[in-house]
Amino acid sequence: MKLLSPSVRRFSLATLACLITTLASVPSVLAGIQTSVASDPPTQEETLISVAPGVTKNQRWLYTSDTTANRHRDVGQTFLIPGTSPVSITSFVFRIADVGAIVSQLSNAPFTLSIYEFADATSYVPMGEPLYQVSGTLPAEFPSLEYLSFTLDDAFVAQAGHYYGVQLGLDTRAADLGINFRSGLPADYAGGTGFSYSNYEVGSRSYKGGEFNFDFRVVGTAIPEGKTAALLFSTLLLGFACRGLGLCRGRKSLN
Repeated sequence: MKLLSPSVRRFSLATLACLITTLASVPSVLAGIQTSVASDPPTQEETLISVAPGVTKNQRWLYTSDTTANRHRDVGQTFLIPGTSPVSITSFVFRIADVGAIVSQLSNAPFTLSIYEFADATSYVPMGEPLYQVSGTLPAEFPSLEYLSFTLDDAFVAQAGHYYGVQLGLDTRAADLGINFRSGLPADYAGGTGFSYSNYEVGSRSYKGGEFNFDFRVVGTAIPEGKTAALLFSTLLLGFACRGLGLCRGRKSLN
């Protein structure tokens, strides 16, 4: 059997590295997502990142049917992946403060969850298109002061030392459609910031952040050495298939 020369092997590895880098920017939207409400937060063993503000404030996630400014607000939280090894993220958890008077409008309401990369802990504007994006529906019931979990059918592989952020956007509007999530001060978490993406001026949407952190958890596990490449490559192949099938979506426009 003829072996590849060192120069050919180096070329093959360089080509593979280039392919992985290229595919890493492709959003994956073929997966599904499940939502649930629990009375307690995830256990410490399950939690990669936990932000529990001491001072409670509220930030509203909404998409109302009126025509005023600030009626279509996505919300999100950025975070730093600690340590030196990649992690497999399986869910994000936000704590509910209240859901308003019209609970029935939230029942099974459609939404989109997007994961972006960010430049640093103080950045609240994403770097490019989403790395992962999936649509689903909210639970049928919303007890107050509970934990709302967004569980990914296919885990997202995140690299240590990188800043990521999860953004939640409601996909349909209603008279009083929204949820108040609990939040606190910027000093509550040094690894990221809460942010919003809204029509602060009628006719356009923009990002604001740096003024609060959500009561927020990232759930997942560290990836054992030896499995990193396989999990990363499968995630990237899913993203490649997504682009090939024309299913990838960018940031949502104002409706």
